[in-house]
Amino acid sequence: MPTVIPRRDYLFYPGEARHILGALLSGRVARGDAVARFERAFGELMGARHAIATATGRQGMELLLEAHGLEPGDEVIVPAYTLMDLLALLEYHGLAPVPVDVRADSFTLDPSLLEAAVTRRTRAVIACHLFGLPFDVDAVRAVCARHDLVLIEDCAHAAGATYKGAPVGALGHGGFFSLEVIKPVNCFGGGVITTNDDAVAEHCRRRLETFPVPAWPVLKKIILACGEQAVLRSPVFGPMVGMMGHGWTKALLTKVYLGTHAATRADDTRLTNVQGRVGMAQLPGLAARNRRRADLARRIRERLDPGITVQRADYPCESVSYFFVAHTGVDAARLRPILLREGIDVGVGHEITDDCGRDPDRFPVTADLTRSAIQVPLYPRLHGYQADRIAAAINRCVARLR
Repeated sequence: MPTVIPRRDYLFYPGEARHILGALLSGRVARGDAVARFERAFGELMGARHAIATATGRQGMELLLEAHGLEPGDEVIVPAYTLMDLLALLEYHGLAPVPVDVRADSFTLDPSLLEAAVTRRTRAVIACHLFGLPFDVDAVRAVCARHDLVLIEDCAHAAGATYKGAPVGALGHGGFFSLEVIKPVNCFGGGVITTNDDAVAEHCRRRLETFPVPAWPVLKKIILACGEQAVLRSPVFGPMVGMMGHGWTKALLTKVYLGTHAATRADDTRLTNVQGRVGMAQLPGLAARNRRRADLARRIRERLDPGITVQRADYPCESVSYFFVAHTGVDAARLRPILLREGIDVGVGHEITDDCGRDPDRFPVTADLTRSAIQVPLYPRLHGYQADRIAAAINRCVARLR
């Protein structure tokens, strides 16, 4: 089997290890002024009056819903093509998630279906800038305005993306970003709330002040990320990912992976000083990294067979190409092992995101994407010749299954 191109990569920067070690030796891993500086810089970059650092992106979503006064029994409209964990989180707080299907071109929430999903119990819409491509903000915002709904932007994939020239995150009533290890800004976990509402910002800050700032969870996350990166760059990666094609080995590896990450989760805590320092070092290069991703995405897209479709929008926006997801039109589960033999590691099904509709008759686009979409390797360190190899392999393998 040829050398495998992994579907993911971690973002590190020169001197990062020195920064982290320096914070550890000085005893300033948890507390310091770096988080406040990071918040100011992040808010300026995203065009938001307030940026509030959180322990996770999901914590940011929870605090935004709480700040807007949502109560048990209230309905929250979400895309059907999104993380199942977000729906579980809403249900945990007594809220009722209402999935709406996504558009076949952008894979984002379909505004034409939104109005029909609104009931007297609907209080909010959480719309995702999926894989870094902004949803149609004006169309969704218009429905929210007609029904007096709170619009929350899920920006977990989208730091640096723009809609009609404006950065995402402050286009609705609030947004939340993720700072996980493969996100556009990697702080080894964490998140940011963005809002232009002073009262919402004050509520979120006041709640966060009640949470501790422990050092050990983030140190575990750093160790885990470095270990995973070492595996990705080692000879064992190819055989390991090959094992994912078999039932029991896939189940075992998935269980180990998810269990290890669960052990590093830092719920009900705050972003640490060392994470703020890492974030400050990464923000200046965000635009350049996003341009690199966009260039690679364009290169792959131009070389794909016309029958293989990718995300696109019929409104002005700039994607950050966090994931490159291609709708192949064939069974992705069958396609994956064939691509792996060509040395291309791709994600399929819930490895990309989840089918939260679970009803192909009501959510046909989501069901089709879940069956046929693949997540293609795309990250700043990918070489141009590798992008060419990826496109050529996809064309050959898809043609074989048609």
